[in-house]
Amino acid sequence: MNATTIVPITYKAISSVTVLPKIDTVRLFGDPVATVRSPIDIFFLNTNNINKIYLNYPGGGALPPELGAVVVLGYMSAVESYIRSIFTEVIRLDKRARDAVAQKPVTFAAAFHLSPTMLPEALLENTSFSDAKELEKAISTTIGFNSLPKDVKASLETFNKICHLRHCCVHRFGRLGTRNAIELGFDEHLDLLERPFSPTLTDIADIADALQITVKTINNFLFGTILERTMEERSRPIWHLSYSQDRERFLGYYKVFALKSALPASPSPKEIYSSFVRDNRPRLKRILETAAISGTS
Repeated sequence: MNATTIVPITYKAISSVTVLPKIDTVRLFGDPVATVRSPIDIFFLNTNNINKIYLNYPGGGALPPELGAVVVLGYMSAVESYIRSIFTEVIRLDKRARDAVAQKPVTFAAAFHLSPTMLPEALLENTSFSDAKELEKAISTTIGFNSLPKDVKASLETFNKICHLRHCCVHRFGRLGTRNAIELGFDEHLDLLERPFSPTLTDIADIADALQITVKTINNFLFGTILERTMEERSRPIWHLSYSQDRERFLGYYKVFALKSALPASPSPKEIYSSFVRDNRPRLKRILETAAISGTS
């Protein structure tokens, strides 16, 4: 609108409105990124980039509430992206996970236009991971694990608190609502209703650490449990107690879960394989012996 334009006063325009800009969504997405990084590596790279937004903020320990909210949203988005990626990779890799999602529907557009290797992403399109209960449910229905160990459940309890902080930031511009106060503990948060989310640098760092630990804990659980589940295959043994024989197959699992972009990095694949064989040698030997007798080895 030209600065010299005279606009008549009208009750229908209590605030002036200019021409609506055209949002060309086709131009808003970049070129495809070719990557061989694991989902947890990508998570740590993403969170390291988010750290740059606030770690050098010259506020003496205080952050503008809006900046704190944006950073928390970024961290939560990184977690959700990790969950989607790791679930997708597990479905591609693991037969038991594919069996768990065998009857789940995908849209016709996805089935018609996507290659078979991309269909696991389409399975998760209508699933939200911004809620700890939904995440726990998804681990069961998507990966096929019906019970979680104590360390995973403890991580999810902390994750659930951060989910409610995220809800305040997304839906109420940081202000604490009644529903979230109830979930966080109503008696403790009663006097904080409608107050804005106002974290310090230390608070944000603690949230970031909690989310990183949650992701690592889930990553460890999935990797270890999926490896152990491979010993339940009924058709034929897939491990032969020899790294040279098992290397290619084992690397398929290792590369999906290994962390290399943060310290301490994951041990080498041979070291992880050796620990798997060491801890499960009697069972693996029994599977091989049974297969040899039945002629399925």
